[in-house]
Amino acid sequence: MKNILILASYMPDGGWGGGVIMRSLTQNTPPHVSINWTTFDASQNKSTSDYANIKIIPFKPSYIRGQAKFKFIRELDSIRFAADLNSIIKENNINLLWIVLGVTYNELFRLSILSLKLIIPYHLTIHDDPIVELDKSKKKKGTALFQTILSHAKTIDVVSIRMQNNYKQQYNAESIVITRGIPPTFSTNHLRAKDSVQLIMGGYGNVSSPWPLHLIEAVKLMQKDQSSTLHLFDSKLTHWKNEYVKVYENLPESDFDEILKSIHIGYACDDLSEDCLSFAQLSLPTKIITYIGAGIPFVYHGPKDSTVGDLLVQFDAGIIVSTNNSVDLYNAFNKILINYSYYQQNCFHALQKKFASSIVQSNFYNHLLKP
Repeated sequence: MKNILILASYMPDGGWGGGVIMRSLTQNTPPHVSINWTTFDASQNKSTSDYANIKIIPFKPSYIRGQAKFKFIRELDSIRFAADLNSIIKENNINLLWIVLGVTYNELFRLSILSLKLIIPYHLTIHDDPIVELDKSKKKKGTALFQTILSHAKTIDVVSIRMQNNYKQQYNAESIVITRGIPPTFSTNHLRAKDSVQLIMGGYGNVSSPWPLHLIEAVKLMQKDQSSTLHLFDSKLTHWKNEYVKVYENLPESDFDEILKSIHIGYACDDLSEDCLSFAQLSLPTKIITYIGAGIPFVYHGPKDSTVGDLLVQFDAGIIVSTNNSVDLYNAFNKILINYSYYQQNCFHALQKKFASSIVQSNFYNHLLKP
């Protein structure tokens, strides 16, 4: 039996897009794999109740005040964290640690120490590049910490081919590309109405102001053709709520999946500004895989030179809009509606070839459990 402990910054039912990926990987695991879960945050680890087939291990790491100001205290704090985690590993007979990497400098520092102190091998999952997210003043040191973490990992999975190639070239790190796997029971958008258009953005919009103004304006333009509704799932967008924009808060994933059944078009976005391009060129919005799994063609409002751009070259399941122009977005939505069967069939083709859970899980566990 392979007894695995996941260490993440969130619990199994959280984590935004990264959490969706993790839940898809930890469902229907191989029979000889046991999954446990804990987090860096002692306040989250009070619960002892399990989640699905995952055993929650309460972990209350020691904490030294002042570690944010002084490097030597931060180092001592990280050493104590490693010692506490090693104790948990021994007590629960864990033989592989699965680390879901965050993007903060303190987490990189702590994990760099942990990578040197661990008593068992570890696997590393990377959904967002941590160096892209760091303040410029910490990028050089953060890169060195990241190099340490990568070099000591037994195995690594990343979210895109671009990220895989970048880490091989920059850090000489081998990895496998893993995104969300779509289960065979996942429902398609078969309940969509004929007399209205339902659009969705399933998650966070990592884009600077004046977004989402152009999106809202595009949906407003659609009202002249037929009734259209935009569904948003970020509480920070409540300001934009109106008669054709619905904003949801704290919706369970199962309820979100029910809404997908009635959706016509998906929407995802990345910032178009020059200083933000590196994010779109490495990461991949999980919501896009969810759209594909439900047979929902989508508009990607972001740069063509991106992981989503690469995906749409391979599978023409949507349209890219690389301008902040509401008319361009409106035209893209209409083009999908006019050619709906074509784009939807390409979604299903992408699902069968790349994103079915059987394919994703087989690739992942063969990689994770290799000698």
